[in-house]
Amino acid sequence: MPRLSILAAGAWLAGISIAQAQAQAPLCEVSGRAYFRVVVTAGGARFPIELYGARATVRPDSGPLTRVQVTGPLAFSAQAAELAYRPGARVVAAEGMVELGEMTTLSTSAARGDHVTVTADLGGGVRLLELTLQCSAITIEPPPAARRQEPSAIRCGDAYYQAGTRGRRLAFRAHPSGGRRVLVELPDDRDLWVCEVERRGAWVRVATIDTVHLDGRITGWLLRSDLRRLRGSVGFTGGRGFLRPPGPGRMGFHGSSLYYGPARLRVGALVHASPGGASWATVTDGTVDVVVLMRDNQDWVAVIEVPGLGPTDKAWISRAAVVRASPAARGGDHR
Repeated sequence: MPRLSILAAGAWLAGISIAQAQAQAPLCEVSGRAYFRVVVTAGGARFPIELYGARATVRPDSGPLTRVQVTGPLAFSAQAAELAYRPGARVVAAEGMVELGEMTTLSTSAARGDHVTVTADLGGGVRLLELTLQCSAITIEPPPAARRQEPSAIRCGDAYYQAGTRGRRLAFRAHPSGGRRVLVELPDDRDLWVCEVERRGAWVRVATIDTVHLDGRITGWLLRSDLRRLRGSVGFTGGRGFLRPPGPGRMGFHGSSLYYGPARLRVGALVHASPGGASWATVTDGTVDVVVLMRDNQDWVAVIEVPGLGPTDKAWISRAAVVRASPAARGGDHR
């Protein structure tokens, strides 16, 4: 075989190997109950949909507009801007230097395989930069409203310090000699207070002590020159809260020419942005009660409420796909 043909065949096989490796590489996907706004495209129109607990999967590495795949009870593709994540549970990262609580807000900057690089907002204006986490450690679900865990116990000495300078960045080290670094961005209007855990020459191992504003803890080594000794007592006021998402309402009435109330939809039916218009979603769960508005002698039914989604006037479905209405709320068969 001529040498040129051998080289071409080798390049072709190498291309196949690379493509196969890319296809087999794990993707960073985050799934859960979603509580944020997405934008849906149907035909040439774009419109917002609020998610209030719908099942969804996102890819943090998909650029400034994150791709969102909603999976139930309606399945559709959408995009979200400036999507925020949080730890699915308390996370220990960076060789134990960082503890993140469930109230921590995470924004992603890059994903590689099953890991993602995030900026972690601990609250109080304190942010951790370029922190690498496993994709399985983060979630799109909001934090529990009534649960706030304290960081793990750590033995502080009698010395307390202000670390770094307001508005600047500060690098915590895993070891005095080097190792992993955690880059912390300090707020312009608040000091970062730490306690001394141990000391080695010019290096001091410290831990953050504010559990009111910070949902998590940073522990690491700093140079003594980065610390300013505090005198007197230390206390904190204020803190972070969480707004519980609204719950769905329910009402119903029916008459000789109009039905407004609970119904169920046929699995596989298409949902359209207008009667007979472009479709944008597919029904995936036929056991869920939705709220519809139906008129006699009309082929299209308005879907007013869907569990997990906010109200919209962009959800229309064929009358033949309305399987049944709740018997308690209807006077006859409204198929």
